[in-house]
Amino acid sequence: MAEEEKKEEGSGKSKIIIIIIVAILLVLILVIGGALAFFLMSGSHEEEGATAGTPAAEHEVDAKKEKKKHSEELKVGPMVPLDTFIVNLMSDTGMQRYLKTTINLELEPENELMLKEVEAKKPIIRDIILTILTSKTVEEVTTPKGKENLKMEILEKINEKMQDGEFRNVYITEFMIQ
Repeated sequence: MAEEEKKEEGSGKSKIIIIIIVAILLVLILVIGGALAFFLMSGSHEEEGATAGTPAAEHEVDAKKEKKKHSEELKVGPMVPLDTFIVNLMSDTGMQRYLKTTINLELEPENELMLKEVEAKKPIIRDIILTILTSKTVEEVTTPKGKENLKMEILEKINEKMQDGEFRNVYITEFMIQ
């Protein structure tokens, strides 16, 4: 019986020793891997400075310019709210349909001359929009693509009349067909 206890103690101690050795090996692998990753990452920054003018460095400069351009596009210009439009829409079925919509026009940022021009030309702008809206059928303006086409057409036509700048975007803030 004493021999069996010694065998069990010996095998239990050897299992613990194996577990400790495996744990130490895992920790060593993690430390070595972390150190290797650190050296590889820190070496790439030094190489970037030494390779200025290379295609990779030029790509980075292009990316920064693109990011700056994108952030300028995200700047919202002044908005010109227009009074609500209520118009008759053409219908294939012969039923009288109405469209009630409210539109805001986005101006170029920081263009004081354009603000004055817009105020002077507001009746012309409203006339252009009314003409476009009344030329549409219900089917043309009920789909998302139809609304996008409508916005692009409005933007194109009113920008033709502007001299001191251009509108950047057309926003439809209310849209109801009855």
